[in-house]
Amino acid sequence: MGAAPNDDPYTWMEEIEGTRALEWAKAENARSLPQLQNDPRYKGLYEDALKIATATDRIPAVRFADDGTLRDFWQDREHVRGIWRTTSVESYRTGKPEWKTIIDVDALAKAENANWVWHGADCLPPDGRLCLVALSDGGKDAEIVREFDIATGKFVDGGFRLPEGKHRYDWVDKDTLAVATEWEKGQVTTSGYPYVLKLLKRGQPLSAAKEVFRGDAKDGGYGVSSIVLRDPDGKVQAILAHRPLDTFNAEHYLITEAGPKKLDLPSKASVQGYVAGRLLVSLEQDWAAKGFKEGRSPRLRPRGREGQPVEPLGEAGAPADRKPGHRAGGDDPQPAGGGALRQREGPDRHLRAEGRRLDLAQARPAEGLHHPDWLDHRP
Repeated sequence: MGAAPNDDPYTWMEEIEGTRALEWAKAENARSLPQLQNDPRYKGLYEDALKIATATDRIPAVRFADDGTLRDFWQDREHVRGIWRTTSVESYRTGKPEWKTIIDVDALAKAENANWVWHGADCLPPDGRLCLVALSDGGKDAEIVREFDIATGKFVDGGFRLPEGKHRYDWVDKDTLAVATEWEKGQVTTSGYPYVLKLLKRGQPLSAAKEVFRGDAKDGGYGVSSIVLRDPDGKVQAILAHRPLDTFNAEHYLITEAGPKKLDLPSKASVQGYVAGRLLVSLEQDWAAKGFKEGRSPRLRPRGREGQPVEPLGEAGAPADRKPGHRAGGDDPQPAGGGALRQREGPDRHLRAEGRRLDLAQARPAEGLHHPDWLDHRP
């Protein structure tokens, strides 16, 4: 957590399971719940909401996994904490799919005597076999991350594991993670989020991870994070660092062997994905210097020499000599797969809405777009 002022009279509330904090919560509940429950509308509204939330005929929120199956996270009366499960497309189309449980969070919590709350899973392309499973003890923002093998149905012995914290992480390859976390005590922003990004190799202690980007303790937003751009085969083409300056403004950096290189993007621009050598971004503000308006779809290419600004190519999906709105065949971005940015499988709290193009082709290989040798660092 970020350091609290010395004169803050409510620091005891930081310990959410501390005796004083729990007693306060119980007292407040005892005061407010009767006011709600004595309302004549309460009982009916509560029963309706519970019925909807636990109904077994809800439409599953499935997503395509890398192996071509469908997965979703499901909760009902029998699975209060939830199950992460999978089925085939063919089975799903029958209307009565045969589900196979991947992880039963209720059973896991009981076996480990923990108050686990599911925070999602991030699986490594292109096959999606190895996954980083995030679990929160009691539902707090901080989470523990553990490597899980879909094929064996077990957590990996000696696999990647991040201790409880507000982590930001991505797979780079099966032996490398990009991780932003509180590497040293107090190494978080004033809002309590990480600002140092490192590469962690399989088998390494956290202390041996290699730093590749550093923000500032005064940064706002929700902490530095990585964006790993891949081709359709899962090969890494680039790693970006996303540095939020506040809730709405951010900077983006290309991670290279020579250090991070800032991309010439507006502060209100979000990375959407990577398709055919181009970075897709969305504009939430006018980009006057390049002649683009908020909501338009510019294609951009960074010029080859270091320090030069990006070069606009026209609207996304259309070369500069084509009319706006023209679809450019095979180069059109796809809704899934290809270079689409990934999101954790599970509740949409982890969805990263991130639409437009930045052509990265001219930056190869000096800017480290193909999986660079320097990723294979040793402690």
